[in-house]
Amino acid sequence: MKSYTKIFISLFCLVILFCQQASSETLLSKKAEEWPDACNALKKQYLTASQLYVTFSEKPRPKISGQIWVLKMKGIDIPIPAVSYEHIYIGREIEFGMEEYSIMLISPSQKMYINFFVSKNEPIKDMFAFWNMDKSKGEETPEGIEATNVIFGGPVFASDLYLLGNEKTPDDLTCKKEEWIRESRIAVALILKTIGTTGLEAVYRGVGRYHGMTAKLKGDNKVRYSSPLFFHETPGRIYEVQYAVPQDNQYQDIGLLFGDSLTENIGNPPAWLNALNSALASGDKGTWNSFLAEAEKAGFSTRSIQRSRKSLELAK
Repeated sequence: MKSYTKIFISLFCLVILFCQQASSETLLSKKAEEWPDACNALKKQYLTASQLYVTFSEKPRPKISGQIWVLKMKGIDIPIPAVSYEHIYIGREIEFGMEEYSIMLISPSQKMYINFFVSKNEPIKDMFAFWNMDKSKGEETPEGIEATNVIFGGPVFASDLYLLGNEKTPDDLTCKKEEWIRESRIAVALILKTIGTTGLEAVYRGVGRYHGMTAKLKGDNKVRYSSPLFFHETPGRIYEVQYAVPQDNQYQDIGLLFGDSLTENIGNPPAWLNALNSALASGDKGTWNSFLAEAEKAGFSTRSIQRSRKSLELAK
């Protein structure tokens, strides 16, 4: 909770600095004069986390000795370790009139999981909207919209902020008054980068043949990879794949393999995975029922199958 409070306070500081009558040349000049002090305060109080100094680098070649299987989703090939999984959770939602699925595979015996999900990537009119926990959405304000217009020239995509936050560091903030608008964009991106990135070790631009990025994080004796994909043909969505694998495991680099042409160490997929790929491709209830039947035969937990059946709205 403290980290989210800190993020909100720092964003609120930018709102106070930029939100009032931003079209006024006199006021814009005044904000430029205020920027050096505000910028230095942000750097000193809120932009100190070590992960903010991790920027894009060249992705190393993955070293994986074990066999892999391939999960196919929305034309995306997702490599997964060829191990025994005990739980599989399938989620289903309707977004923009289309079915979207989320998948979580968990292997407690191997202490690893793979998670695939979809999030919205719509233009954000108010970067400073206060999150209402009761309504599960951000509440826009005229001040926040005005601040967003001043800093970004209009609504901004979350994907653009992800990329910007990994291109720059707090050292790129000169705090010069003539740079106040450009550097305000950087400050916002860096503030948002602090969310969920503790232990960030490296970040790579692009995801093989896909447009996006890959982040590598370490902590709790695990290596974690997170790869959000930004598709031009579906600009309203971000498809994301996450891996968590024990350190020193033969699959610890599996996240680096995602996005590459998968031609090596490909094992024969089990019946449940073939059925899952068929269900994801067709989306009809018959293929989903066939998948759940194969999942039961494969020994997936009853709890995860029941939850998946409920999410898919399939009667037993």
